[in-house]
Amino acid sequence: IVPYDDRMMLKLAEQTNGVIVTNDQFRDLAKESKRWIKIIKESLLQYTFVGNIFMVPDDPLGRSGPTLADFLKKKTRTKYSDCHSFNGQPCGEASLHRRDGVAEEQASGDF
Repeated sequence: IVPYDDRMMLKLAEQTNGVIVTNDQFRDLAKESKRWIKIIKESLLQYTFVGNIFMVPDDPLGRSGPTLADFLKKKTRTKYSDCHSFNGQPCGEASLHRRDGVAEEQASGDF
């Protein structure tokens, strides 16, 4: 069994205000959560290889967007207080608690 890691990447980016380095557009997951649409539009960093050189664009969100340096800075993106599961739906019994800036997952039962 192979896990579907795209949901995990989106969830982690949501929790940490992180950037996802990928060429995937996550079109299938954009339908699952309005919150993830914002992450997909604002937090994906596409890349290419030229020979053995890893390259990213100077303007990851287009000409009218931020520079690469500004895009990569830790900034306050929209934060969401309620819980998501990896499929974009409410967690139910599972919840995330923040302790000293570290997310810790608590659940009653196995996943």
